[in-house]
Amino acid sequence: MRHRRTDYTGRYANWARAVADSEGYDSRFIVNRVAAAVRSVIEGMADCERDGTTLDHTLHPHALLSTLLRAAILDKGHVEVLDFGGALGGTYLACRPFLAPVQPQWNIVEQPSFVDEGRSNFTNDHLRFYETPEACLAQRPVNVLLASGVLQYLPEPYTMLDRLLELSVRHVVIDRLAVVRMQDDFLTVQHVGNHIYGQPTSYPAWFFNLDRFRQHLASHTDYRILSEFDADTAVLNCENARPIFKGFILERPRK
Repeated sequence: MRHRRTDYTGRYANWARAVADSEGYDSRFIVNRVAAAVRSVIEGMADCERDGTTLDHTLHPHALLSTLLRAAILDKGHVEVLDFGGALGGTYLACRPFLAPVQPQWNIVEQPSFVDEGRSNFTNDHLRFYETPEACLAQRPVNVLLASGVLQYLPEPYTMLDRLLELSVRHVVIDRLAVVRMQDDFLTVQHVGNHIYGQPTSYPAWFFNLDRFRQHLASHTDYRILSEFDADTAVLNCENARPIFKGFILERPRK
């Protein structure tokens, strides 16, 4: 598979300045592009959707799948996911063939524009959409929390990470997290070409210092880190930095 390249520019002192130099992730054309791609997968015209792009081969999230199967074993076949930032269900569709025997329930928490689109056109007996994690947890017995490729696009990512972990969901997967090894956290702008959403766009994006992120996870003593893994082969091009994607699997032991 050919490596995908993503370009980043600038080092920004705060989120507001990065927003001013970018177009934003909540543009309607992005929602439309993702919806069209997911519909293509559902209708059998494509194998996989990622970031609004259709692929002719499925990118199976193996670390997530192993966690879902572990949850099924430990929780007597029960698998219910809170997919934070899960767009319109591309990850659900990639996982579904592996999990047919346990019939997973999938709950996506997203921006209002994605929630509206999801509720109107993609909700089914196994897939639902919510605007906040708390709204989801109030209605669904979630036992797996997924945050894939999302924390780096939030204005206060550590605050949101704490909020998610304080929900005390038993199994947690943090996937496709953009990190650097030798530098502090820094904020930049990600530039996306026509090949993703059909027209160029850009939005703020963080890179996290890997050691600091590990330490932050370790501060949540209710959880233990079961695994740390390399999460993606995409080439991230960013001004003298060597960013990569990492992932973590966490578990909260029963008391």
